[in-house]
Amino acid sequence: MRHRWMVMQGSKLFTFRDESKGSDPTETIDLYEYRNFTSLGEHDNGFIFVLSTTTGKQFEFAVEKEEDYLEWKKKLKTTLKL
Repeated sequence: MRHRWMVMQGSKLFTFRDESKGSDPTETIDLYEYRNFTSLGEHDNGFIFVLSTTTGKQFEFAVEKEEDYLEWKKKLKTTLKL
């Protein structure tokens, strides 16, 4: 599992190697391509959720704290209009 810092701006989700300011994103995810949010619940790695497209492309995410998970869930579902 790769550890990344995520920042959401509008319909884009940017991943970074760490929290440092000024670093280039390791990945840019266009959230408008994704139509499904699936919660996999709490596991050893934290609270797991998956974003997926209708064609099967998916990203799996884990956050350590439940309150962070709930915040991401709310923001992503609003952006994805779910």
